[in-house]
Amino acid sequence: MTTSEIERVRGTADVLPPEQTCVQRLERQMLAHFAASGYEPLGVPVIEHTDLFLRKSGEELAARMFAFTFRNRRICLRPELTASVMRVYVNALQNAPLPLRLAYSGPAFRYEKPQRGRYRQFGQVGVELIGAAGPLADAEVIGLACDTLRAVGLGTFRVVLGHIGVVAALLERLRLDERIRVYLLTHLDQVDARSEPQMLERLAELYPTLTGARPDEQPLWDAAARQPSQDLLALLRDLGEERARVVVRELLAAIGLRVEAGGRSADDIVARLVAKLSHEDQTARVRQALAFIAELRQARGTPPAVFADLRTLLERYDLSAGPLAEVEVIVAHLADYGVDPTQVTVDLSLARGLQYYTGAIFEVYHRSGRSEDQVCGGGRYDELVRALGGRRDVPACGFAFGLERVRAAQADEGQRAAAAVPPDVLVAPVSEQEATAAILLARWLRSCGLVAELDVRARGPRGALQHADSAGMPFVALVGEEEARAGCVRLRDMATRVERLVALDDLVAALAGACTVAV
Repeated sequence: MTTSEIERVRGTADVLPPEQTCVQRLERQMLAHFAASGYEPLGVPVIEHTDLFLRKSGEELAARMFAFTFRNRRICLRPELTASVMRVYVNALQNAPLPLRLAYSGPAFRYEKPQRGRYRQFGQVGVELIGAAGPLADAEVIGLACDTLRAVGLGTFRVVLGHIGVVAALLERLRLDERIRVYLLTHLDQVDARSEPQMLERLAELYPTLTGARPDEQPLWDAAARQPSQDLLALLRDLGEERARVVVRELLAAIGLRVEAGGRSADDIVARLVAKLSHEDQTARVRQALAFIAELRQARGTPPAVFADLRTLLERYDLSAGPLAEVEVIVAHLADYGVDPTQVTVDLSLARGLQYYTGAIFEVYHRSGRSEDQVCGGGRYDELVRALGGRRDVPACGFAFGLERVRAAQADEGQRAAAAVPPDVLVAPVSEQEATAAILLARWLRSCGLVAELDVRARGPRGALQHADSAGMPFVALVGEEEARAGCVRLRDMATRVERLVALDDLVAALAGACTVAV
């Protein structure tokens, strides 16, 4: 009976030698470059409590997690590493001097649709700068990402820079339900002039309270358009559910209305009433938000020219220019890091699909020919520490490279994996009696910096020579009984077919003259 092969899991990749050597070298290069800027390496578990990523990472990421329940514990394979690093900060580093610079690398797991550069298991290499607020810290992180790309031979890149604060301010002014705000903030990249019907349909599926729109509703940034009833409803939403119930109960009692009816308790009736009052139709407000986001996407461009257009747009919507001013400072400092403004695209509608971002966000794309591939992304998340149980909010920002994506970019630039380098010498015992002497010789050669392979198949001299020839090994050291007693070996040069006796004291020099000694 023939046994069938077990294939690798779909969406994963086997990395064969010598390509894996290139991947490992790349990872070491990146971590070494981070270390030169003061970022210390940190290790975190591959498995985490699922709740770690449900608190602030967002519904989109939660839907793509590999999660399971084991002995009544909800566990997942980490879908990214930032939340894990910040958990370590909350658990063990809250008393450390700030700012704290941490670096990490390792695999992450998401249920993605397999395609070029996108796998269900992928490597991340990144940094977190904890305890530093403001554009100068943001610029350090983005500048480090760009410097790292140059260090690994990828100087052709583009930075897309945004700030989540602009859209967040508008959505807060519109007083949209928090769940709707989160959905829009994590799907900004899907909004354009033609996407409104699809977005409304999807929101209606997720949040049925959106149905029954009033298309003539006026923009809420026009204070004159707000009616008293709208202000009252907004007040109830702002109070929170528990406080709103108390207020409604007191209001009904003040006007003499009883809140018991049928078999339902007063608490049940008040709760249902608060729910109805608090979830009025928001379709028109969502339309206003989508229209603004679409305009914002159209206004993206290269600094400094783009700043004037964006400032005009923000003034028209009576929105603060504070986030834009931060972006301008970041761009100015990026020039100090060797990033020319022509390499930057300012896009205030940029979204990264993660709920925890609070300020500047960015992505870095590598250019190869006519194509562009994202290799890095990150941003600022000043509220994540407290959300994960920290004593207070701590400003933080960081980024992560996709390891496989950076390696693919290197390959596009012609940095192909070199052919595997064979061992310098095959050490072969003539018979089993010389096995101990052969083992000791191989270990000694390795301690001298040579790559020595031991023939463990007991092929004998002829078989050992055939194996060395097929594997491309330049030398074979035959260890026989007589040679061992005389303190020498029989060294065969596979290129010239010349065989000679070499004293052990001279063997390293004889091999090193023709081999590359490992450092």
